[in-house]
Amino acid sequence: MPKILIAEDYMFNYLLLQRFLKKLNCEFVVCDNGQKALEELQKQDFDLVLMDIEMPVMNGIEAVQHIRNLSDENKNKIPIIALTGHQQESYFGNLNKAGFDDCLIKPIDLNDLEKKLFSYLSDKELQERKAEEDTYDPAKEISLEYLNEFSEGEIDFVIEMIDVFLENAPVFLSKIDESYKTNDWETLRYSAHKYSPQLAFFGLKTIIKEVDEIEEYAVKQIFSSNIQSKIDRIKKYSYMAIEKLKQLKEKLKNLT
Repeated sequence: MPKILIAEDYMFNYLLLQRFLKKLNCEFVVCDNGQKALEELQKQDFDLVLMDIEMPVMNGIEAVQHIRNLSDENKNKIPIIALTGHQQESYFGNLNKAGFDDCLIKPIDLNDLEKKLFSYLSDKELQERKAEEDTYDPAKEISLEYLNEFSEGEIDFVIEMIDVFLENAPVFLSKIDESYKTNDWETLRYSAHKYSPQLAFFGLKTIIKEVDEIEEYAVKQIFSSNIQSKIDRIKKYSYMAIEKLKQLKEKLKNLT
């Protein structure tokens, strides 16, 4: 599934782009200025950028110049398509000199957008539909090393900490899910921030990575099409881990 970075500050335009990209089966992240777009591009991989020209903080021209000067070739050579209301040919030439590969004229037409995407992305990327088989197994990650070291081998304390996690995890998962659905960014940020350290006690690195990414999105209030899928994975993986920890707890109780 192609992953597109959208830099657009006008709600009408980015809602339209979101709708179009969903129809084309593209994953996307939306930023409302060039500075945020530059930061997101440096943090994660994208296949293409749709960049508005006139934005606050950092405009599209400045952002594309920063991108072209990045040291990472996978980043600095990414296709960047300008989003503009200008239709003069001389303006298109200036965009090309600034570092843009192409441009789309607003208001964006779905057919035009699709043609541009096909011209810069492979058919395989656009037609890909199936995700890789989910093989996550929390049993391979769960570790009591930190708790054993902290408790100096006191099994009752380790059991108590497992109980705390078993009680708290469903609460945090519910808050994370509900706060995203209600656009409560602060509760989403806070819940993810508090949940991550509890996962760390048990070495659950895969879930931690997903939770930390959710926190980053919440801090910057960046809409991404994959937030809900991340939350779904967090919940799925967490409940798998809960079942494993319940089993582990019973084994520990037999040792006391």
